[in-house]
Amino acid sequence: MALRTRIAVTFILLLAAVLAAALGAVSATNHGNAEREVQRQLDVGALVFTRLLDSNRRQLTQAAQAVAADYGFREAVATRDTDTLVSVLENSGQRIGAAMVVLTSLNGQVIAASGLHVKAGTPFPLSPTQESSMVGDSATSLMVDNGRIYQLVTVSVRSPLPVAWIAMGFELDAKAARELADITGLAVTLSVNSGGRRTDLVTTVPAGEVHRSDVVTRRMEMSKWGNAKVFATLSRSLAEARAPFERLTKVLFLIAAVSLIASALAAFWLARNITRPLKDLTRAVDRMRAGAYDVALRVQRLDELVVLAEGLQLMQTAVQSRDRSIRTLAYEDALTGLMNRTAFGASLTQALAAAGAPIAVAVINLHRF
Repeated sequence: MALRTRIAVTFILLLAAVLAAALGAVSATNHGNAEREVQRQLDVGALVFTRLLDSNRRQLTQAAQAVAADYGFREAVATRDTDTLVSVLENSGQRIGAAMVVLTSLNGQVIAASGLHVKAGTPFPLSPTQESSMVGDSATSLMVDNGRIYQLVTVSVRSPLPVAWIAMGFELDAKAARELADITGLAVTLSVNSGGRRTDLVTTVPAGEVHRSDVVTRRMEMSKWGNAKVFATLSRSLAEARAPFERLTKVLFLIAAVSLIASALAAFWLARNITRPLKDLTRAVDRMRAGAYDVALRVQRLDELVVLAEGLQLMQTAVQSRDRSIRTLAYEDALTGLMNRTAFGASLTQALAAAGAPIAVAVINLHRF
């Protein structure tokens, strides 16, 4: 492998190793950040969901207490004026958007109802003290009826002793779940677990993403309904959470690829710029080794290669001078400066080899020279 290629490849491999380590660290950090972000969103979502239920409870309690404290309503309860009771229940439910308002006797028999398909005189599915949280004269609970989940608040009607109960509730339907999902950015699922079998009643999870393996969930038990448990599940896909980080990683990979290509071009250019003068000097040295000492050594640079070229030029001059001295001693007579016998023999051999005309040789001998 040529020196230029070795220099460029070494530089590229080192840069590629550094970029790979940096991108690996960034990718691992992004994955960790995505998981932490999902856990943070689940914590926030659970808090928002709890506060939403608490806000609903307060709103229902205030509305139910206002109805229970109304003198005319209490008179209608005492006289069992069903038409008046139904009208009051409907108006009070419409004011706050309640899905159901039910008036029951102390033993749980329905007296009047609005928004729920029950008849007067039938037992109400939920007793105020059954599976509920009693606070003074009010109770909070969840009720499941025909596949629907209701958040209920039950308030006693006093005259002055308790004479009846008002149950008022919001339906936790798909709209409520969607609003919560929009606020928190999480998928919301309301389910009932009965006998070890789970049934999802309300969910905002798309149908194609129900069985995804990269989903992180947070399950919150809301209440018990008979032998069943009602719970909410907040979920978020890690792939969705990682999407912004993945886009950042792709941009970093693109930048790294462009940087690597640019660095490769720069490395080959730099290696070529370094090795080209070395090649010129190497060719000059080869010609000097072959006996040609008139080779010009020119390097148009201002670095260490100039020093090398100058050193080779000085060596060339010294070798050329020594070669000339050796040739003078070998082929010339030191006294006369003429060719000696060796040079004469070599010249004669050349003349005979290229003889195209007669050749004459004169021998002169000087006595006592």
